[in-house]
Amino acid sequence: MRALVALLLLMLSTGLRPAAGAPLRVLNLKPNTTLRYPVALISGEADLPHGTELVVTNAASPQPSRQFRTQVVRGRFKALIELSPGRNPVTLSAAYASLSLPLRYRPQTNPYQVRFIYFTDRAGDTAYQSERPNDPQDYAARLDTAAKLLQTFTAERMNDLGYGRKTFNLELDAAGRVVVHLLRGAHPVAYYHAADGATLWQEIGAQIRRELPAPKAKNVAIMAFSRFDPERRATLAHTALGGGDLALFGSTGLFSWPASLQDVPRAFADTTRVDATRTHDDSCFRSTYWAVAATTLGAVLHEVGHTFGLPHSPDTYDIMSRGFDFLNRAFTLIEPPSTQRPQPFIFPDSAVPYFGPVNAPRLAASRWFQLDRKEYRDAPLPTAAIDPETGKVMITAAHGIRVLGINSLDEGETRSCATTYFEEHPPKRLRYDRDDLAWQAEGKEFALTIIDTQGNQADVDAGRLVNPAHFLRAWRLSVRPSDWPAGDGFVPVDVEGLLEELARRPPTTAPGAYIDLAAHYRVETDYRVAYALCRVECDRPQELQLLTGSDDALRVWVNGQLAVERLARRVALPDSESTPVTLRAGTNTLLVEVSNAEGGWGFFLRLADPSGAALTVDREGRLRPVTRG
Repeated sequence: MRALVALLLLMLSTGLRPAAGAPLRVLNLKPNTTLRYPVALISGEADLPHGTELVVTNAASPQPSRQFRTQVVRGRFKALIELSPGRNPVTLSAAYASLSLPLRYRPQTNPYQVRFIYFTDRAGDTAYQSERPNDPQDYAARLDTAAKLLQTFTAERMNDLGYGRKTFNLELDAAGRVVVHLLRGAHPVAYYHAADGATLWQEIGAQIRRELPAPKAKNVAIMAFSRFDPERRATLAHTALGGGDLALFGSTGLFSWPASLQDVPRAFADTTRVDATRTHDDSCFRSTYWAVAATTLGAVLHEVGHTFGLPHSPDTYDIMSRGFDFLNRAFTLIEPPSTQRPQPFIFPDSAVPYFGPVNAPRLAASRWFQLDRKEYRDAPLPTAAIDPETGKVMITAAHGIRVLGINSLDEGETRSCATTYFEEHPPKRLRYDRDDLAWQAEGKEFALTIIDTQGNQADVDAGRLVNPAHFLRAWRLSVRPSDWPAGDGFVPVDVEGLLEELARRPPTTAPGAYIDLAAHYRVETDYRVAYALCRVECDRPQELQLLTGSDDALRVWVNGQLAVERLARRVALPDSESTPVTLRAGTNTLLVEVSNAEGGWGFFLRLADPSGAALTVDREGRLRPVTRG
């Protein structure tokens, strides 16, 4: 008997357990597991009555979150505990049962991080709107807790899909708290309240890049000044926009977020009704505080996903669809009542959100999901283009293709449809029929996401996957671009003078259908104008279609006469406009002007006969039909 007791004590002290019969069983973590993030999610089973209190303690932690209390729900439990670097002697206890679960925490060394920024108006007012009387306005504590929850959620769900506990790195201070940068805006609150979401995203992002430069950071910015206006029943300075290096979100739901790990069970169980006459009810029509916390926390992660290059997803429970509304389920086992469901709901595991199978491999290949510092090669980037000889889509990556993602384009929305992850022997070249790629995109127009083994990502719109043989690619380009000072109108131009100037320039032949002016001029490409000239020889007068697309504004003169004028800020796609033109016998001139605001800069241009058959120009400038492709 004494030997049996000694054996049981040894098993408890090391975290080992008998194959059956132990009242507490941890299912997702083994003893001495090393985690690379500070908050452990512990999930398991308990042979204890429903509602039994479970206490998790980390005796080695100096953090206030060293103890966590939760309850057993129909024989299961989920708990959170904060770890300190090194060994953490975590114990679980409930009623008469206890279990030791030693864990190790080794902080990440990845310099690619996610930063949190609390953005105020010019006055520096940090107060967020709250329904709670005497709200402590502890924004930093709520952002610290939120950041760690989102990091842990990502690690666990990536692990569930077989990629290990990969997750993004957070910027932490010496005490292990998330660094929350307080940034004062350049304008008064009235300015921000009058601005739309796109303006807020652009201006706040620009200020962050100026005042808090960090090229390896994805920034989560929460706007302190977001407010619900009861008189207008409108939410001011509230948006949810993510992309590039910025995920921007309003603060109207911040009052509902947990202020500590110990506060998580309460926050996700709070059935207080939202007073929609006083505050923004961002709860996916569930109108309770717990649902506001779930939706708004999840939406932040959704926008961060966009900064990692993820499109939307057709998967109901993917974070990149509306799965973010149920973020609470990752940390709980029972959902409280709401206006949508009057009774508590014990949801199945299949209804817990995640980064779905089409998005998780893209994250696994991202530089932000590598747990340790690595040296990367930034160039050359992956490419995709049509082979003019075969018409096949050729995908190339000098460093090897790690991920090929196929996304559908439908009514202006991009959704991930399929992803291939090349874990071993990543190929440097892939070849596909365009129709096969379109089939994987459910028959819709599609785009490709290519990530190489260095974490370089290229997103290629299928509109650019066109046969270069169908396009005019030899152009005489202006020596240097000129200014586009207004950005909202065309500059005056001397057409005859430009024709004479460009005629003296040598032609440059683009490798593909897209004439990439940003790549040609390389520097100072924002708010600039450039010109291109192509000569076309015709043996007789011809009525043709001029098909164009540009990034951004476009004008085209045919034989000195304005034929196309499109003042727009847009992404260049082939055949965005079709314009009837007449070419005369002999030499014809096509003069193109492209004005660029920010980002990409270039154009597509091709000619077709009245039936739609593609025409091209040979090396001598003669117009002729396309004979292949």
